[in-house]
Amino acid sequence: MFHSIHKSIKKRIRHYELTHRLEARTCRVFRRRMGYALNLNHPKTLSEKIQWLKLYYHNPLLTLCADKVKVSGYVAKKIGEEYLTPVYGVYKNTSEIDISQLPRSFVLKPNHGSGMVIICHNKQTENWRENYNKLDSWISENFFYENGEWQYKDIPPRIMAEELLQGRIIDYGFFCFHGQPLLCNVMGFDDAQSHRYKEAFYDTDYHLLELHQAVAPEAFTKPACWEKMLEIARTLSADFLFVRVDLRVINGQIRFGELTFTPANGTSPFHPAGWDTRLGSHLHLEKAEPQFLIKQPPKRS
Repeated sequence: MFHSIHKSIKKRIRHYELTHRLEARTCRVFRRRMGYALNLNHPKTLSEKIQWLKLYYHNPLLTLCADKVKVSGYVAKKIGEEYLTPVYGVYKNTSEIDISQLPRSFVLKPNHGSGMVIICHNKQTENWRENYNKLDSWISENFFYENGEWQYKDIPPRIMAEELLQGRIIDYGFFCFHGQPLLCNVMGFDDAQSHRYKEAFYDTDYHLLELHQAVAPEAFTKPACWEKMLEIARTLSADFLFVRVDLRVINGQIRFGELTFTPANGTSPFHPAGWDTRLGSHLHLEKAEPQFLIKQPPKRS
């Protein structure tokens, strides 16, 4: 009980700070996680500029494209429906879900956050009371109040049921600046059965980079569809100052993942450290559309 009360108090404090002291909290969290002070007046690194965009750039297109339900229409219009994972249903709450109408295996996840997913391999053996409790808890949250990521604030929460992808899956996160992919974070396992996870960063010519974040780099075989993925990344990033276009390859086929505007909340250090400034030099805040700005950007960023 004490733990529950303590958790509730911490949540209320976080909500207050993210409502009334957003800049101060952002600076404090940034310094703790990144190891240096956040300079919002003259941001230089990519991580600093992501914080600046979170605080001062409120383009409603980011909210639409952070919504895992609504982004499908945007993606279909841009690159075609063939790259989308089939969706079996969209629900306001768990009481609307009819498991009997779903296939044997599928995925359930909320549309308004990241990293929350229930993977169902066999619906007959699942503990649905436990799963529904998780889903109800997730859709009751507004994930803006976790890290101040503005794009999540006004997304109507929904539950999605979609196809469970089978086979070896490799994820490709293309860091795109003003419509141009600069590098790609490749993530996955050795094979479909392996539990050995690895990551690497590649440039657009598929040269392995020394750059890494949480995991030391290990090489991946270049996919046959690499050039096609670059083309898709250019198309999907064309409307944005900065976005990570997340694609995945399953058994040689490309599937759209999501559009990520604040990767790791902009608080995952790059190694070697110079990469953060190097990447930041490609993001020009002065190109932000004036009608979406809460604060004018620095003249040279």
